Amino acid sequence: MDNHPIIIAGAGIAGLASALALGKRDVLMLEQASSLSELGAGLQLGPNAVRALQKLGAWDAVEPITSSPPEIHMRDGSSGKLLRRLPLGADFKQRYGTSYRTAHRADLHAALLQIAQAKANIQIRLNAKVSDVTINSNVVTLNAAGGPLSCHALIAADGVNSNIRQSLFLDTIARDSHVTHHRALILPPATASVDLHCVNVWMYQHGHVVHYPVGRQQRLNIVALTPRGTKPLVHFARAATPLQDLLQAADPHFTPWQGLYAPPLSTWTKNGAMLIGDAAHGTLPYLAQGAAMALEDAACLAEVIPTAQNLHHAFAETEKQRMPRTQRLHDETLKAGRIYHHTGFMRLARNATLVVAPRSSIARRLDWLYRG
Repeated sequence: MDNHPIIIAGAGIAGLASALALGKRDVLMLEQASSLSELGAGLQLGPNAVRALQKLGAWDAVEPITSSPPEIHMRDGSSGKLLRRLPLGADFKQRYGTSYRTAHRADLHAALLQIAQAKANIQIRLNAKVSDVTINSNVVTLNAAGGPLSCHALIAADGVNSNIRQSLFLDTIARDSHVTHHRALILPPATASVDLHCVNVWMYQHGHVVHYPVGRQQRLNIVALTPRGTKPLVHFARAATPLQDLLQAADPHFTPWQGLYAPPLSTWTKNGAMLIGDAAHGTLPYLAQGAAMALEDAACLAEVIPTAQNLHHAFAETEKQRMPRTQRLHDETLKAGRIYHHTGFMRLARNATLVVAPRSSIARRLDWLYRG
């Protein structure tokens, strides 16, 4: 049986960020896929995510592949009315210490991968899916494709459907939100009547749409969330014309994804193993914080390692510092989903609040998230 000091299961964004957090320690990364690539479309990198990348020493590689939207626009999906502008310029940057960015998931993954592959201490093994894990006397044994492996420390970065989470903590299968996420990446329609350089959030009954530019070529990332089994053009059939036009342009390119989230856990660690990223606290995308939370996890690990007695203590300290924040994010995300999807009187009250709320009030509500 091959023995390794540290194994990371999963070579996605969370896994690569974790590998960078471990510094010069020898790491074996196990990736179940046959090639290293990232699925999905765009993602948003708020100031907290940018700071995490800076702490990991990755921002210089990532910054060139990002876009800088000038504002976030909150819109009523039925009427098309612009309810609120959230400027992301100089005042925003001064308040939070850095800017707000968007990126293609594949571009972010490629930038992190390039850094990891340049480090001699990081080895990546493909076609190496982990099926289950056992721990005896602080020795972690993994059943992986290609044969069993052992290590003294394991980081499980294998996503919301984590096999390792379900092996270590029984009855923790990912939960279904009964919402489908339809994702597409298209060229910006030339005839669009809304500002496609901004992040636009269209709130609609029992669903919403988000779109924003990503990458150097300024492609448009569109995500439409609908009740499970309902296609975007059907669910948003009575939406404002500009939104329907965008959905029409994106419709041939939509890929549906099941809206899953990780069950709330009382711990992410077990002896020499730790869950990280979506494996630990995968959440729905209503606050655009999935990748950011994984990056924050890794940045926290990097910060606690120098003063920890050993890596196991670093795992415990990372959990201690990170769990309250991710639990709050889980609660706030569900709250945001309810607000986005309001109907009737509650929709009208939401719209009125967004129109009249002072800018200072909106900023204070974001401080906990973006200041970290």
